[in-house]
Amino acid sequence: NYFDFHEDWDRIRVKHSATNSLTNDFTMATWLNFDTLSTTTPNGGHITPFAKNSQNYRCFYTTSTNTLYFRLNIGGSSVDLPYSNTGLFSAGEWHHFAFIKSSTEGMKIYVDGNVIASNSTTGAVTANTDDWIFGNWDYTGGRFFDGKMGNFALYNTALSAKQVKYVYNSLKHRFV
Repeated sequence: NYFDFHEDWDRIRVKHSATNSLTNDFTMATWLNFDTLSTTTPNGGHITPFAKNSQNYRCFYTTSTNTLYFRLNIGGSSVDLPYSNTGLFSAGEWHHFAFIKSSTEGMKIYVDGNVIASNSTTGAVTANTDDWIFGNWDYTGGRFFDGKMGNFALYNTALSAKQVKYVYNSLKHRFV
């Protein structure tokens, strides 16, 4: 069970609510299968599986540098947590991603239950009233996601490493 996104009109919009616009501790987790990670994609060199807007709660992949980003707006400024993909994940493969914001430990990115990037940014995320967009970010230039997404979850807590591993292990039989 997954959504298959291919073009800039393939998207799911989830209306804003206070329950899906968390500012302190939270986790966003999903299974992703990128159809391409190539710089030849017609999406301006950025692949955006999901975003709430350009600054808050955004995951994107920059094809020119093969870098995955988790972006939050903290204290009025964009804070990016980058991961330079050195072969950890490739196009055509399912992987579990967890993006965590903790008010005590900072930001973390997990892939398949293992932390791959972290920083110590602990401030509150600037709230916004934008809708969630899955499969595309409403941006001139079509920064769409060409791939599959399954089991997106938003938790109102920063999951521990043990909890992330549990979520990964409990669902991997459905995707791997």
